[in-house]
Amino acid sequence: MVYKYYTRGFYREYHVQQNKVKTFLDYAKSKFTYREVVPIDWAKALDLLNKIDFKEFENLEAPSNDRHTDQIQHGELTIKINTSTFRSRSFDHGNPPDQIKALVTHLLYMSEDDAIQK
Repeated sequence: MVYKYYTRGFYREYHVQQNKVKTFLDYAKSKFTYREVVPIDWAKALDLLNKIDFKEFENLEAPSNDRHTDQIQHGELTIKINTSTFRSRSFDHGNPPDQIKALVTHLLYMSEDDAIQK
């Protein structure tokens, strides 16, 4: 699972996997941190992922559009399952569509603290 949020001059991208979260801190992806994932957090992420209707995933409507005026960062969620990749439409970071809100919030929670800078 990949969640990123960005605007002019700012970029964060989280690659969340079963054992670790890698956070890219710049557009060039030359600076990053990583942290281990607690098994219970991974299990919750999978549970939230299983509640998503992937037939509608790429067509989810953003509940707000402040990102179009640079008031807030753009947010995007990408899910890779086996050979399939599902990408959300752009939405305001902090205000994702309701259908993915719990998952995005949990992924951000998993990405915080205890990071090791590289």
